[in-house]
Amino acid sequence: MSYFDRIGDGGLACGRDCPCSACQSAARRLGEIYERDDEEDDDAPPGKVAGFGENSVPTAPPRAGMALMPSDAMARLITTMRRGGAQLALEQLLRDGVRNEARMTDLLFFARHPERQGRRIAPGETTAAQEWRTLRERWVRPRLRGPRAPTRTPGAAGPAPAPVPRVSGPCPIEDPLPQLRHPSGAPCSAGGRKCWPVNGKSLDIVDADLPCSSDRNPTAYRAVLRYLNVADSANLRYARTPTSTFCNIFAHDATRLLRASIPHWVRDERQRTVRPIGWNELNANATFDWLTRAGQAAGWLPIDPALVAAVRRLAASRGMGRVVAAAAGRVLDTALARLPRALADAATRIARAMHADPSLLAQDSYLAQQFANLGFPTVVCWKNPTGRSGHIAMVAPESPGSLGARHRSGMYLPRTTQAGARNFEDGIDGWIAGTRTRSRRFFIHA
Repeated sequence: MSYFDRIGDGGLACGRDCPCSACQSAARRLGEIYERDDEEDDDAPPGKVAGFGENSVPTAPPRAGMALMPSDAMARLITTMRRGGAQLALEQLLRDGVRNEARMTDLLFFARHPERQGRRIAPGETTAAQEWRTLRERWVRPRLRGPRAPTRTPGAAGPAPAPVPRVSGPCPIEDPLPQLRHPSGAPCSAGGRKCWPVNGKSLDIVDADLPCSSDRNPTAYRAVLRYLNVADSANLRYARTPTSTFCNIFAHDATRLLRASIPHWVRDERQRTVRPIGWNELNANATFDWLTRAGQAAGWLPIDPALVAAVRRLAASRGMGRVVAAAAGRVLDTALARLPRALADAATRIARAMHADPSLLAQDSYLAQQFANLGFPTVVCWKNPTGRSGHIAMVAPESPGSLGARHRSGMYLPRTTQAGARNFEDGIDGWIAGTRTRSRRFFIHA
């Protein structure tokens, strides 16, 4: 099949069937980032194969002498940059007391490019260097010369910064191939639901009616999952082929619409062999690497044992006396302090809610379901240690007629939406409890 439309600038040209060297090079590479299908059973997820793995995200140290920020503050800055642009991110830095021109420019640049993980601009990166100078000249210098925002001393009493406003509007194109024709869908059912073509899986969809919003509620979350229509066999964008499945494409599409993008492409200046130069595509295994290494800087946090323990302690404190509960709350404040405010508040709501089986709060899969029920983007991802198939799926909010369930092992299985060996919009899949997939992890985004 052809993954690229024809262009006239000598770029990625015509696709798999073109015999020219540029096209064949691109086609060979594309064959790696769409996943080979394995046999599916209760222990193995619908498939993905090995990809770029360790080289997918640069891991070079930050510029000498320039510690970025504490991880929670940097995650908040990245979220502000994504939702409100350089101006709102700059105001956040001023509120946090940052005044040094070069440091402010560095922080804005790395908030715009979290995939760099603080890696300094190399001598040959002229585009990146120009972008850094533009941030300094257009935003930082004029703002430092203008009215000064009030400073906030760390740890001092006073109101917390105002929450970042939720934004709606067109989803920006994130792939590095703007010269190609991007896929758009068309109605394919009597109900008016849409399907997308088989070509252009590496490219972002560009329909004018994309429900692209950072609203965090279960209605908006369900609207995104429903819009992508993943279970429709006529929707060729996610339909499996004899050799490949597309869970990574679906996860990127869904999180992009939720303004919590898990990227399909990441910058890698060391990639100089195939076009587009300086970029790598991520399959499911490499997506797991990105989530565990760079995801926190982009707002994706793991539901790890520390968070599970904090929620359990908070739930247990509901029945304590007032003094004992207050003391427990101080401990929990420390445990939850690493979370963005919205997620810390959500964790508190979950802990204080009534649960039919409170013991389930000890399971990360159950907490993942609760965060999704509150409208926070939630994924489950697994990297296959053999280098073969991994998987990623969206955790879907529950509804009265669609609830999670216990696996025969006792593990809670949340509702999920996925592309893979089987595509479904709202279902339960036992792979999460499989013995071969114990390394799977859940991630949430504010």
